[in-house]
Amino acid sequence: MCIAIPKKVIKIDKVKNIAVVQDNDAEIEVNISLIESLNEGDYVLVQSGYATQAMDEKEAEESLSLWRSFNQEEK
Repeated sequence: MCIAIPKKVIKIDKVKNIAVVQDNDAEIEVNISLIESLNEGDYVLVQSGYATQAMDEKEAEESLSLWRSFNQEEK
């Protein structure tokens, strides 16, 4: 089972079908060919280098908050 964590879109290259997303302290490139409409500042779920789902900031923050609470419980 994989758990996808929302990543914020920093930059989009529509010609190459890639986006640069924030991944903790790094920026990584992901393929965005599976998503119809995407804007800088949106959030995406990433699996195996592909953005599989776009989400708005509210949805992303709810998911990230839940993720953080799980990580705090493990420590």
